[in-house]
Amino acid sequence: MKDRLMFYFYGSSICNILLVIFLCSCAITKTATVDIYALCEAETHCVSYKEGRNAYIRGSSGERGAWQISTMALSDFNRYNKEGLLFVEEDLYTFEVSEMVANFYVSRIKDMITKLCGKEYITERNILIAWNWGIGNLQKHIKDPEGYPVPFMVEDFVKKYFKNKE
Repeated sequence: MKDRLMFYFYGSSICNILLVIFLCSCAITKTATVDIYALCEAETHCVSYKEGRNAYIRGSSGERGAWQISTMALSDFNRYNKEGLLFVEEDLYTFEVSEMVANFYVSRIKDMITKLCGKEYITERNILIAWNWGIGNLQKHIKDPEGYPVPFMVEDFVKKYFKNKE
């Protein structure tokens, strides 16, 4: 069987063309991934959170839990998750719930970047900027990087993430 497959592969120019198209499409569709635990560490020192300390972390704008999930992100999760799960803000203080919503929201950010900015802008850095600063601000920055620079606080968050990822 293997010899027959090799014959078809090498003997068919159509097969070679299809293989090249497949490999190119894989390279094009590959998107950035985010290390969810490095993200957590950049937000709240996730390790101590998972061990039970600082269980009720609340951000200055009302974000909650290990990943500092906003009310808007939780609403998106409740509306769009395919499992039909519904959580309330207090549930975000549970590590597993916060983790689940964070994973969902990173995926949602990728979808929003694709829709609003284009697939070529899905990078790990842009996902982090959108997570921390908001998708609308990222979109403005992409359109006008000089006129709408990324704030120092957001850049600091991105640096913390990459340091934690090492």
